[in-house]
Amino acid sequence: MYRMNEDNAKTIKPRRNFRFLLILCPLLFFLLNHDCNLDICYGKSQTAPEIGIFHPKSDKIFSDFEEYLSWYKKAGLYKKNGFWVGIPDCLSHVSPGKTGEIVSCLINKLEEEDINVLPVYSPSLEPYLAIEEFFYDAQGQARIDLIASFSFKMTTFNDKRSRDNLIKLGVPILDAIRVYYYTIPQWKEGIQGLPPKEITWQICHPEYSGLIEPSVLGAKAVPEEQDNLISEPESEVYVNKPIEENITFFIKRIKAWRNLQVKANKDKRIAIIYWNHSPGKQNVGASYLNVFRSLEVILKKMREEGYFIEGELPSEEEIKELVLKSGRNIGSWVPGELDELLKSKRVVRWSVSDYLKSYDGLNENYRKKLEEQWGSPEESDIMVKNNEFIIPCVPLGNVILLPQPSRGWGDDPVKLYHSPTVWPHHQYTAFYLWLRNEFKADAIISLGKHGTHEWLPGKQAGLSQSCPPEVLIQDLPNIYPYIVDNIGEGIQAKRRGRGVIIDHLIPVLKKAGSYEEYRDLATLIDEYNSTIVSSAELAEEKLKRIRILVKKLGLDKDLLLEEVDEDAVEEIEHYLLELQEEAVPYGMHTLGVSPVGEELESLSGLI
Repeated sequence: MYRMNEDNAKTIKPRRNFRFLLILCPLLFFLLNHDCNLDICYGKSQTAPEIGIFHPKSDKIFSDFEEYLSWYKKAGLYKKNGFWVGIPDCLSHVSPGKTGEIVSCLINKLEEEDINVLPVYSPSLEPYLAIEEFFYDAQGQARIDLIASFSFKMTTFNDKRSRDNLIKLGVPILDAIRVYYYTIPQWKEGIQGLPPKEITWQICHPEYSGLIEPSVLGAKAVPEEQDNLISEPESEVYVNKPIEENITFFIKRIKAWRNLQVKANKDKRIAIIYWNHSPGKQNVGASYLNVFRSLEVILKKMREEGYFIEGELPSEEEIKELVLKSGRNIGSWVPGELDELLKSKRVVRWSVSDYLKSYDGLNENYRKKLEEQWGSPEESDIMVKNNEFIIPCVPLGNVILLPQPSRGWGDDPVKLYHSPTVWPHHQYTAFYLWLRNEFKADAIISLGKHGTHEWLPGKQAGLSQSCPPEVLIQDLPNIYPYIVDNIGEGIQAKRRGRGVIIDHLIPVLKKAGSYEEYRDLATLIDEYNSTIVSSAELAEEKLKRIRILVKKLGLDKDLLLEEVDEDAVEEIEHYLLELQEEAVPYGMHTLGVSPVGEELESLSGLI
């Protein structure tokens, strides 16, 4: 080993990697003291147990909850009326007396909000070990009320012990993310949010374990000490740093979920959002979901659970009538319809001046881009009348039914639904601000596939506080019934709209069979086959009629037939048989209502 004496130790400037090895590797401290005659101070060595409880303000790893609680109280950190958040992490991120800055920042900010924390660690592939040891009391009841999880990233979706423990805990588990492959500036400036290789294990795998609300809380950063060192890219060393505005937002989300746990149902204010895309009386719906009948079922169940719903419960037909009178969006092409809507006393009128009080507090970058595309709030002409934003709705006491605002505008509103560049307009923004700040919703229910909120511009995953979905959702828990067979778009709702997906069934399926001209064609082919041997002339006439019907139905194009001759008839016949065996939706599904009898047999036989 190269030895440095006191003289050359003062004159030789260490390379960047060497300096950070000194920071990261306590073993080198010992070797440099022992072999290089350097006076480097370091604390007493400790052997970290396989699992334990840690805290950034303690230089000790705890192996017992009661011991930790005793220390926590003596340190003045315990809040008698505070709830508990469990923070499972991996052993590689914890050492006695030293905790990563991201976790430390989260813990400190939680405690500033009078929230108690229980940070634990396990081996990365066995995160259930610390949960089994520390998250239950002696009676097997959960000690913690929510989880902010840096663990459950790798193999847990196939692990029975992890699954069983998370089900037993029965608490919301929010996905806390530290980004490894991007620096904080790269994450902020990039449109991707997280690189694909991180999405796989930071978001996809945790989703299998039921983790919700993937949230970037920190990323790589260049240490200040590195600025004066050599600048070769390959020699760069990074540290993990918190993204404080994201941690603050994350804690607001935690508190909102806790609010749902403790607030009495009779006092909860819930907004049920349905889709009216594009604007118009006939365009209320969701993918294969009977919206009005589902609303009837939901409202009935909510009343049974103690939610305050004013007056008599409306029936399916009454809900439909109320929605058409006061709960529908108005297209720009029929301005007179807005006046008709305003005849109902149920719609919300929110003055532009009151909107500005909430709007001015929004992210500056969000407001800048909105105004670049849509002008100032005072200039807005979308769903505005007499300097008031019009928000269609059906108020029912503490429960309110509303159509999500139309994202698109003009002659072709549908074209903007998935636009990655068009910012939500002022009335769209006003809708979400009014829900939180005026109606004071405790949660929203997004009823069925699919809304437009999760398709707004911004990062694809791991959003920032300037991304429109984050700006608008605020601290509202988003309960999202979604059709079970559309995984791709459901993922958007989970990762970009903070949707907690509750899958609902597809509609009943039945065999398509044959009908009308397809049935006539099948009959003609049967007749043709039976006359080939007995009468060539009659067979030829049948073939002519088959040729005409095939071209009328476009089957020649479907099958890429250059000519409909006797050789093609068999291919057409087989294709018709395939079509007859296809499963097709039969009606629509009602949320919370399972198929029975013949419908159940039909569905189970075809799935």
